[in-house]
Amino acid sequence: SALNKYKNDFKEELLPEGLFIKHGFEKRFLGDMYTSKFWQWTNWKAKTLLDFITKIKGTVRGMNPNIALCLNCYYEDILFPEQALAWYSHDLKEAQNYGIDYYFIMAYHRQMKKELLLNEKRLFRTMKSFAWRLSKIIKDSNRAVIKIQTIDWDSKEPIQYSEIDQIYRLLIRNKKTGLVFIPYYRDMDLGKVSLIK
Repeated sequence: SALNKYKNDFKEELLPEGLFIKHGFEKRFLGDMYTSKFWQWTNWKAKTLLDFITKIKGTVRGMNPNIALCLNCYYEDILFPEQALAWYSHDLKEAQNYGIDYYFIMAYHRQMKKELLLNEKRLFRTMKSFAWRLSKIIKDSNRAVIKIQTIDWDSKEPIQYSEIDQIYRLLIRNKKTGLVFIPYYRDMDLGKVSLIK
């Protein structure tokens, strides 16, 4: 049905071989991987998904007009918007035209450190720039909710409160920005996190 919708919208078939620039396995910049047809397709996907979200919102609010609509977002949505569009069909600037109430952003620092191959200094610089980049993408800071990692995904061990606090101080520059601890576990003592005091 998606292929048929694309064909109806663009009067042409979507062919996978037309989406990628053929090259070897050497590393390339993002723009070197994709054709203009790819960007047409992924922009179309992003808009189609947002249209679908609008239908969900209309149905749900028909039953409960007070319920909030939230979009779960990746750190790439803030740090690398072009990658977020290419990989997840997310376009947060466009999404703000669709009446989404909150944007929950997975700012998981240890995950970023591992995936982006960051040393401590570069991680802290990245986290420090996060709030500024967020403000450039999501215009109303009341709608942003930062999700902070509290457990190491690999070891399953809780992250020390001092580290959580340090990340919080780097990430949250505007008191209107929401905050969620992921996961919030039963023995977690928020009194040890200075931001709660």
